[in-house]
Amino acid sequence: MKILHITYGFNGGGVGFVIANYCANQPMSGIAFDIVGESIGKPHLLQERFEKAGFHTFYVTPKKQSLLKNIKEMRRVIQQGHYDAVHVHFEEWSFLYLWIAKLCGVKVRVCHAHMAYMTGASAKPHYRLFRVLLNRFATLRLACSKDAGDHLYGKHPYTVLKNAIEEEKYVYHPETRRQIRTQMGLTDKFVVGVVGRLTYQKNPQFTVEIFAKVKEKRPNAVLMFVGQGELEEETRRMVQTKGLTDSVLFLGLRTDVPDLMQAMDAFVLPSRFEGLGIVYIEAQAAGLKTFATAEVVPQEACVDESLFTYLPREATAQQWADAMLAADTTQRENKLEVIQSHGYDIHQEAEKLRALYLKGKAEGEK
Repeated sequence: MKILHITYGFNGGGVGFVIANYCANQPMSGIAFDIVGESIGKPHLLQERFEKAGFHTFYVTPKKQSLLKNIKEMRRVIQQGHYDAVHVHFEEWSFLYLWIAKLCGVKVRVCHAHMAYMTGASAKPHYRLFRVLLNRFATLRLACSKDAGDHLYGKHPYTVLKNAIEEEKYVYHPETRRQIRTQMGLTDKFVVGVVGRLTYQKNPQFTVEIFAKVKEKRPNAVLMFVGQGELEEETRRMVQTKGLTDSVLFLGLRTDVPDLMQAMDAFVLPSRFEGLGIVYIEAQAAGLKTFATAEVVPQEACVDESLFTYLPREATAQQWADAMLAADTTQRENKLEVIQSHGYDIHQEAEKLRALYLKGKAEGEK
């Protein structure tokens, strides 16, 4: 069975890593994958990993640059690939590629919801239309959480496929922590970490405000940003204005996130909206005290109440800082069994996805 993943990109965002976890790191017997994303003018971060796993990688003109070119190029990729299925990760815009796939005769058309609580999305008239269309064109609906599924599919049936991880890579290991902190000059630092794109959704400026309050009480505190995005320069300027330049690390896109999480003491990501947030699962797998926004990050993201703290959306930077400073970050434990018991084991969920693909193909051939 030959399947094409269609996504915005695979350059460090959570969706790209979800696809990598399921399809590149966990080969599925009898199933081959390709992937297409919008071009950023250079190879995406995960291209090499996908190609090593046997994927063909393609790029198309971004919709914002030329919708017509985007449609023509995507149709060409689908037609030439002779795919049994397409698996689309575009939220409301998924309707477009599900429709193209249907025109190309693709029988299995998978829509995958990764987002909920998107500011203003529900109110946009064209987005409401897009949701009607995608539900008409999709033959299989998936969601990373109930909130994400309800947002995109409404009353239509869908299956929750959890953002599972290779949990063994994240399990706390004291020696790895010691090595990474020594290499990075963080031996005597209190490291606040955030992994995510520097975009409006992930709220990096507010993270800086939180850290500034932490720094007032913990002079040895260091903030570690892992990721990049359109707000990076603005965030850097904010760091400089607050006199925090020597205490904030901008590490960019990284493939060694599990090791970097070992070096952290606490994980914070005050997102404005999420579908689930795979990094919250990874942080807890690493035994980190994890802080997230209530009514924005779904309850499924909390796999260990002793590690996870929700802050109200209206909470101030001082309140976030106080919660972090009050937490006992000196004790770290192996959370492998906890992650597995909540269904985030990639081996189990990958087999579930494989079964859904094969079932969809069988039904499409009837």
